[in-house]
Formats: sequence, structure tokens, C-alpha cells
Amino acid sequence: MLLTITSLLGRCRFPATGDGPVTLAVSGGPDSLAMLVLAAQAGLDATAVHVDHGLRAGSADEADVVRDAAARYGAAFRSERVAVGAGANLEARARAARRAVLPRDALTGHTADDQAETVLLNLLRGSGLDGVRGIGSPQRRPLLALRRRDTHAVCAAVGLTPVVDASNTDPAFTR
Repeated sequence: MLLTITSLLGRCRFPATGDGPVTLAVSGGPDSLAMLVLAAQAGLDATAVHVDHGLRAGSADEADVVRDAAARYGAAFRSERVAVGAGANLEARARAARRAVLPRDALTGHTADDQAETVLLNLLRGSGLDGVRGIGSPQRRPLLALRRRDTHAVCAAVGLTPVVDASNTDPAFTR
């Protein structure tokens, strides 16, 4: 367990421990839970923030998963409930609602897989060279050098059971 986490931690780009407290956006999925574990291993003073969009039955219960993991790893915890406004593009509206309650410098659990998916989707949409840059603000995404399989391995190694968000495999959403 420690070997996996230690080796993966060396590939993460967390702020220095002396830079002050950090906010982690933690959904309860494997990427953000692994980020919480790795941030704790890095010695960061972290607050895990769970944002409930209220879009799925039982979504409020996911905050319990994050709260328990935060307590286990010595992080503070905060839960936010947001209202997702009406209109087109549900994912964009949910993202805007989430960003409204998170600090601008909140860290997210995006991985190299997310980066590759973003570049491909941007190219398919015809974005040109701007889309090749992929996910913006890499300083807020400490796990960009990790693969999704790595975050799953961290959760398995420490015995965390991540939340499964069915919308991640729903073909109605492009990701």
C-alpha cells in the first residue's frame, strides 16, 4: 500500500506544505478520493469540499463517503448543496454551480485520462490549436501525471469504496 502511494505521490504536483491550506473538490469518485489520500500523504492542510448538485437519487449520501474519508485522513470537511439552473447543457450548468461555491484555487482530481479525453473532444468539436492545450490551470490539477487506473489502485490499497456516478458512462453525456 505505502509503496504504491509513495511512488504515485512523486508524480503529483501538489502545492508545497508551507504554502498554506488547500481546498480539495472531492466528489467521492476514485480520482478525487485518491487526491485526498495523496494530499494527506503529502502533509497538506486540506479541506475536502463535496458539492451535491441534487441531480441523482441518493446524491446527498455521497457527502457521507467524503466526510468519512476526510476524517480518516485528517482533512477538514464541508458539504455544499447547489441548485442547477434550467437551460441547455446540463454538465456546463452543473460545473458553473459547483464553481460558484468552490474557491478559485480549489484542487481537482483530473488525471491524464481526463486530459486526453478533453483534447480529443476539443478536436472533434473543431477547436483548433486552443483545444490541444486540454484542461486549463494545471496548477489546480495535481494528478495530471496519473492515470485513472492509478487512482483506482490508491482507493483499493487503502480500502476506500468510491462512489459510482452512472452519468460518467451515460452516452447522453459527451466525455
